[in-house]
Amino acid sequence: MECEIINNIDKQYNFKEDVVCNIISTLSKKENQNFKSLNIIVSDDNHLNNLKKEYFNIDHFTDIISFNLEEKGDPIEGEIYISMDRIEDNANKYEVTIENEFKRILVHGLLHLVGYDDLTLKEKEDMKIQEDYYLKKHTSKII
Repeated sequence: MECEIINNIDKQYNFKEDVVCNIISTLSKKENQNFKSLNIIVSDDNHLNNLKKEYFNIDHFTDIISFNLEEKGDPIEGEIYISMDRIEDNANKYEVTIENEFKRILVHGLLHLVGYDDLTLKEKEDMKIQEDYYLKKHTSKII
């Protein structure tokens, strides 16, 4: 599987791609999904807000947007856009480290790529359970 982290912001983070790939591998095995390639684009609020407006016709800040790029039935090819502005704000709000919040949001985006949704309260609860499961399995530093 090809995995690349693309940093589109001035502030540089030292992401550990091997930890990111390990999380993806664990999730893909448990969810019985095959990833072909994944780009993780680290960006800011303005970029994600523009994407949200363009693709979803919604004008608000979000921490993550996931796009499936593969044809139905093919191995997953995707892009995950992450706002570090939201990561930092959420980390402060929920009193967790930036690293833990980044991992949670990454897992959240991966779950979207493999088919989970969070439109209803039940779906949100199910995703939270899955996020917690994967976070417990991956305690290695990611940043």
